[in-house]
Amino acid sequence: MYGQQEFGNTTNGYAAPGSCNNKLQFWLLPVTIGDQIVLDWEIIGYDPNATYGEVRVLPVGTTDFNLDNTPDVVVSDPNSVGKNEIKLTAVTSGQMVLEFRANVGAYCGTWGTYAYDFTANVTHAVAIQMPTISSLRNGQAVQVGVHSPSSTTVSGPLVALQILHGRKWETIGSATVQNSVARVHVRFPRGVLRGRAYLRAIVTGTSYRRAVSRVIVVQVT
Repeated sequence: MYGQQEFGNTTNGYAAPGSCNNKLQFWLLPVTIGDQIVLDWEIIGYDPNATYGEVRVLPVGTTDFNLDNTPDVVVSDPNSVGKNEIKLTAVTSGQMVLEFRANVGAYCGTWGTYAYDFTANVTHAVAIQMPTISSLRNGQAVQVGVHSPSSTTVSGPLVALQILHGRKWETIGSATVQNSVARVHVRFPRGVLRGRAYLRAIVTGTSYRRAVSRVIVVQVT
């Protein structure tokens, strides 16, 4: 689902019981704690003179049994051109629920059913575990741990080790994370002197939020 355009139509949605006669369509949003979701949606064939329904995001744990009693995380109405954007951060891991809603009941105000499309994109948070090292030499391999905030395994992003050289952070090696470990081989830039130095790691990558580790002090040998 993430990163691709999806289509639907509330005319074909679930007819919820009750006087409002809501027509609902649901999609699942798998999330890990710390994920940032950006969801762009629009009504196809939008008529500014018509009245439409709303889009809701419901929390992890929403089911058919508790749907009516579960407070929404976000409610989004179409803007003046029939579009809108939803941004949220997942506070727990699991399946969030995306609901497109129309209301065709006379007692609750009539919202027309509608065709729609949407695209959801996700960026994952990471936690960096810097190694406990007291000294650092040219050519040394340094293992940096990278996990999700819930401690699940991560693979794919890039870890860059940086040393504070003068007043500037300079990259001294990088490696891809595999099974939550990046093995970075150090190559000092010209002019780095022996002695105490400051070291940090930066994680970047497609679908991952940039993260910076704590700074540790090492002895360059």
